[in-house]
Amino acid sequence: MTPAPRWRALPAAARVGSVAAVAAFAVLAPIRMAQGAPKTRFAVVASGVTSVASDRLAAASATGPAVPPAPGPVVDSPFPLSHLGVRWAGSEAAVVDIRLAGPDRVWGPWRALRADHDLESEGGGGPVLSELILAHGATHAQVRAAGDARNVEILAIDAVHGPRVTRVATGTPAGAADGSSADTPPSSGPDGGEDRGSDAAASSTTTTIKAGTTTTTVKAKPAAAEPPIVTRKEWGADESIRKNNQKYAPITKLFVHHTVTSPDGPDPDPAATVRAIYAYHVQGNGWDDIGYNFLIDAQGRVYEGRWARDYGPGEKPTGEDLDENGVVGAHVLNHNAGSAGVAMLGDFSNGEPTAAARDSLVKLMAWKADRHNIDVMGHDPFTTSEGAVEYFPNLAGHRDAGQTECPGDRLYPLLPDIRERVASLVTAVHGPTTGYWTATADGRVLPFGDVQSLGSMAGAALSGAIVGMAPTPSGAGYWLLGSDGGIFSFGDARFYGSTGGIKLNKPVVRMAPTPTGKGYWLVASDGGIFSFGDARFYGSTGSLKLNRPVVGMASTPLGKGYWLVASDGGIFAYGDAGFFGSTGSLRLNKPVVSMAPSLFGKGYWLVASDGGLFAFDVPYFGSVAAAKPANYAGAVQMRTTSTGKGYYIADANGGIAPFGDATFLGADTSQRAPKAAVDLVLGP
Repeated sequence: MTPAPRWRALPAAARVGSVAAVAAFAVLAPIRMAQGAPKTRFAVVASGVTSVASDRLAAASATGPAVPPAPGPVVDSPFPLSHLGVRWAGSEAAVVDIRLAGPDRVWGPWRALRADHDLESEGGGGPVLSELILAHGATHAQVRAAGDARNVEILAIDAVHGPRVTRVATGTPAGAADGSSADTPPSSGPDGGEDRGSDAAASSTTTTIKAGTTTTTVKAKPAAAEPPIVTRKEWGADESIRKNNQKYAPITKLFVHHTVTSPDGPDPDPAATVRAIYAYHVQGNGWDDIGYNFLIDAQGRVYEGRWARDYGPGEKPTGEDLDENGVVGAHVLNHNAGSAGVAMLGDFSNGEPTAAARDSLVKLMAWKADRHNIDVMGHDPFTTSEGAVEYFPNLAGHRDAGQTECPGDRLYPLLPDIRERVASLVTAVHGPTTGYWTATADGRVLPFGDVQSLGSMAGAALSGAIVGMAPTPSGAGYWLLGSDGGIFSFGDARFYGSTGGIKLNKPVVRMAPTPTGKGYWLVASDGGIFSFGDARFYGSTGSLKLNRPVVGMASTPLGKGYWLVASDGGIFAYGDAGFFGSTGSLRLNKPVVSMAPSLFGKGYWLVASDGGLFAFDVPYFGSVAAAKPANYAGAVQMRTTSTGKGYYIADANGGIAPFGDATFLGADTSQRAPKAAVDLVLGP
């Protein structure tokens, strides 16, 4: 006699909400009530399949047993099933099939449940979980298995029919979150989800600053906009089931997944599926929280995934801590720390995501890539949690870093186009350069285009000539640098320290700000580095005997390293700065005077005093030397445009030569020694 299946609910705290009404002599206004998302119900049932003869393993295939084994008993659900998965002890090679029936006991076809590689846990040794599937209100199930599957359990989930908590309405409920309409995008409310209109760029803000007696309004630095996001509260996350064991890490890789939750057609309630995935990951697999950082449905709605922190009023969820480190998810085995995982709801083994879903993926990835300076066209090294260093695309599919078919045979080939679109969107957001400043040795600042002077040292007595200039990230301020290491701050630039009062071995020649604008580095001609504010010391050539003096430096995009360049074109890379080549072993016509890194720091340009240009892992757009100008005053600086598709070369007379997509915005070529031009800085 086959024992009857036993359903057992995993322990969970039950929360019951209530609203008390207080009668008064007069009712001033009706109290609006709203229903939250259905409470997700979760249970585990023993399927009745406890072991399978080992000789059936050879009969197993990727689509099901070649010789179907005898099915287990019919099990009855304690509630209508919206979703389900299967868990077993054994290997991923085992094959498990399931069929479902509703209250009318009309059985659907047998379907194979493959192991879900998104649910692999670091350390291994645990049970195997299948892909999660829609159950469409089924109330009966039957399982059969082949291979070494043992103790097969059904993980039953109802994210649709459970009780709803009634609460006082505080805003417009999100349609997708409360199940009222799968086709209506979530409405704006106090919890986020505000539609920012065009997603090409964040809406501009202005900062008003004062320099002396002049008041100037400067636009904030543009950035790829965060797309509208359905918050955890809006999609109905039960915060009582997750654990508060969050870890955080800088984001350097972006992964694309598919959830395989609806291979048999459109998902009628995507928010319910997100709730089901959450329960499956936490209550079924024992994880702290949902594994993905974000999820996207067929209508293009983006859902907040793993909890990162509480957000302030009006703040949209970022999935990051206050230092912009990403919360570590669980989506690619041994590759979670340092990556963000985005799951596309659906099965894309045989069909492609909708255009709306792809568009949202591009916008979400562009926002993250721009925010974390990720070159989505690159293949940077990544250190796994096991210590291995691997090279794969910075915007990758799950299969690029694991043995899996994820994100599906029809979605994976779309990734090259998605990378191109993301890169184009990030580039378009920053747009062309619309203004720049020239600094002179006597401390004057000459503005061109739409930037304005925020102050200067013109007419002031200087201990050393001005040799450099650097902008703040907002473009609403800048620093001037003296050869003695003296720092002069204007606009929103703050003073963090200087070497003005120190006796130096060699003069300071250049400075570089950190990406935050809360610190800077100074470099002397012997390669000595002086760090101030949040700038960290990563190394120097101060103790080395150099062939030629150091003439310039540049920070990496993340500010976790820098390059030094000598006048012979020798490159010294520190921290996360990569070495891509140099002219140190070449005989140059004229000395190198400056360098400029590419947009994502994956290459750089060097410029010589005759305007000659040397490109290393970056495109060549032209040079002054190639034009052979008469009486050229000599290059003093070069700067790349915000798109990375062009550059400016400035000369000592104040001339500006644009190349690529750089636009000429004006120049004053009357500068002469000892008041010659010494630097060029681009506006935001």
